[in-house]
Amino acid sequence: MSTNSTNGRSVREAPLAIRSWFGAISYVAPGLAERQAAKLFITPQVRRTPSPTELHATLLPERSMERRAGENGPAYPELSSGRIALWSWGRGPTVLLVHGWAGAAGDMAPIAAELVRAGYRTVLFDMPGHGNSDKRGPTNLLVYIETLTELAKLIGPIDTVVAHSLGGCASAIALGEGSVTARRAVLLAPALSPWAFSWHFAKVIGLPAARVPGMVARTEEIVGRKADSLNAAEAVRGLQTPALILHDPEDLDVPFDHGQALAAAWQNAEFVPRPGVGHRRILKDAATMRGIVGFVTGGTEGAEEKSGGAQGARGAEGTRAPQGEMQRA
Repeated sequence: MSTNSTNGRSVREAPLAIRSWFGAISYVAPGLAERQAAKLFITPQVRRTPSPTELHATLLPERSMERRAGENGPAYPELSSGRIALWSWGRGPTVLLVHGWAGAAGDMAPIAAELVRAGYRTVLFDMPGHGNSDKRGPTNLLVYIETLTELAKLIGPIDTVVAHSLGGCASAIALGEGSVTARRAVLLAPALSPWAFSWHFAKVIGLPAARVPGMVARTEEIVGRKADSLNAAEAVRGLQTPALILHDPEDLDVPFDHGQALAAAWQNAEFVPRPGVGHRRILKDAATMRGIVGFVTGGTEGAEEKSGGAQGARGAEGTRAPQGEMQRA
């Protein structure tokens, strides 16, 4: 997938054949183009990602005894959204790790390993339609939220939610609506809503701007909710849960201003720009992981300042300069 610059921001581009098809069919059969774009919009392009089972020995070599006891093996609880693959590593307060769109549990495994070393139980899982979970039926933001809600009841009290991309959007909405509760939240490159970057998606696949409203309407029909009813920034207004939000200003998949807007709406959030770590590399960046562990264990200054009412800590744009290890990276 190539990149190009649109309105001053780099944009990933789908292969030329896809962009050409959408460009041509939009004029010949606009309804078909909108339906196909909507279907593609909510169909994860699943990558081959090593599972937590495969990664356990590499990331946690010191836990050979736990591996022999089966710690690296998955369970398969049945939820209303289907059977999901779930892994539980370590012992201690529970941290739920939520991967993003077209991701998998293995994406979150490096962070999970560091939290295990810090004395936490980490729960990783594949969302429906991803990884080793069921792939029956459509997958969308509502399915993400419903899965989180059921899973929270299954795994017990949650100390912290750590979530990436669309998983961050779903987690923010679930926390804001109260269907999931946690002491803290860490969101990496979070999206405000899938629809918030529908125009960006259209540019990626070559769908003309005139067809975007139709694509959104078709997507709403499939999902069963209006686009403006699922917005993470609106959901978290008034939420007191301390949060750490991290985002690369040059993220090619989820625009940086999504993270900024979410932090600005979240009363007790710390926003840390992470230049140079991209959309997925942020999940295994050493300095980022140290910052996450520090926040989860209670060592982040920003959350303490916000709980003490330091309204000026985020600045005019809801942005705070990187602290400690993240500043030096």
